[in-house]
Amino acid sequence: MTINKKQGFYINVTCPGCGAGLQLDSNFYVLSCDYCGSVLRVVMPDLPPAYLAKSRVKQRELKFGIDRYLKENNLPLTDSDFQVKKIYYPFWKVDATILKVRNKIHERLVAVETENSPEIVTKQEKSSLNVSPYSVTVSGGTKFRGIPESLGIRSESVHVEPFSSENIEEGFDALPVVKPWQQVWAYISSSVAIVGDIDRAAFGKNLTEMFYPEFSIIYFPYFICENYSTSNCQRYIVDGISNRVVDVHNPLEEYMNEVPEDIIESSYKNASHSTISIEQSKSSGPSKILKTETDKIIKPVKVEFGEIEVEFHRCHNCGVDLPEEKSFVYICRNCEELSSLEKSAIDIENLLTCDYEPDQNDMLLPFWSVTLPENKIKKMRFIFGGLFNSDSIVIPAFSSRNFDAILRLARRMSYAKNKFQLKPISDFKENYHNVEISLKEAIQLASLTLYREHISKFGKNKDGLEEINPRKVDLIYFPFHLENYFFLDSVLNSVTLEKRMIED
Repeated sequence: MTINKKQGFYINVTCPGCGAGLQLDSNFYVLSCDYCGSVLRVVMPDLPPAYLAKSRVKQRELKFGIDRYLKENNLPLTDSDFQVKKIYYPFWKVDATILKVRNKIHERLVAVETENSPEIVTKQEKSSLNVSPYSVTVSGGTKFRGIPESLGIRSESVHVEPFSSENIEEGFDALPVVKPWQQVWAYISSSVAIVGDIDRAAFGKNLTEMFYPEFSIIYFPYFICENYSTSNCQRYIVDGISNRVVDVHNPLEEYMNEVPEDIIESSYKNASHSTISIEQSKSSGPSKILKTETDKIIKPVKVEFGEIEVEFHRCHNCGVDLPEEKSFVYICRNCEELSSLEKSAIDIENLLTCDYEPDQNDMLLPFWSVTLPENKIKKMRFIFGGLFNSDSIVIPAFSSRNFDAILRLARRMSYAKNKFQLKPISDFKENYHNVEISLKEAIQLASLTLYREHISKFGKNKDGLEEINPRKVDLIYFPFHLENYFFLDSVLNSVTLEKRMIED
């Protein structure tokens, strides 16, 4: 089955209705099959999912690609004794939220009275707070000379499939994951903090912190090619997607430093197979064992992966297909039952909207109203200021690439919430915007909003980011209408948000 290639990070899966191939983007949740019309939803596992990027390079193309590389670098070409080993190497992919605080002194020229008089310059201390998504890949397998430590930006554009033994291509072996996610997270956190310290603060102290990591594994294809002669041995590491040579080295360099000369001489003469062997166990890829040139066996850490599932997107009450739009909350068009597809420890208590009759130009935007526990309400009011008299933080439930804009809007809506008259929703109409941010993410954003506000007013928070265990959660739809480049709320006419936040 031919699948139209798309740009970006895409996952290939199979329709449970007809078996057709489907492609899901990185923000997938609900989709429909183009072949049988089934409405489907993707169920993400509780454990980190594992993906597999299949090779696009034919084995017969390898030697030509390596010779082209050697010719470009004025090196001797390969000869007939050419060995190939195909592997999938695991990389951890980590998506998180990063908070940066930078303290700088801004200088501004005020005036110059005459040519001979000195310039009058004012200096002002300013702190900038920026919250943004952060994504990185880190090697998850045993250290393997020539294989890069990270996939870099290509991890955002590769096409993958869910990892399974059935999806491993013939002749390939999947190397084990030997680094648990805790070790990877500690490494990334310390690396980010060190980079943050390079930018020195003009006053106070700069701050760089990461929160709410999401982990997954990408198995990436590499070809380990070795070329032997009576006087030399070269190993070429070739990228299995682009056929690019990423490293060239002599695999026996370290071996020659440790092993007696007579054994080395014998190994050169009798080299008829790769110096790397991969033993396959009966289980799937992650539990296999890698042997290096010195035959040192590295036992992998047992890392469990979750499996991505695709199932029919239907009402749990009557079985009718739910709307095809990507959303975390649905109202069945047949029985009008609420369906929340998110596994959460807390239920949505109310579905509310303003006591206001919207017109055809109004868009009803969803917001999560997270009611704080009693011990945090007083602290929240202190952080937000004396005029703030609410027990809730109101988080936008529509997605945007601009995290800072989301948090600023959360602050404004948290102030304004008590000024709206609210009522239960009787029915959903076409102008109700989809819920694109999950309840779990909303609670995380509520915690981050408090943390950001505290740092903005008082500097470093010695208690760090505190988790919120809400007393209750409501989903509220507020009417907004477009005015030039902004959306303005249709009741108070005071809360605005940029047009591109909705149209991203």
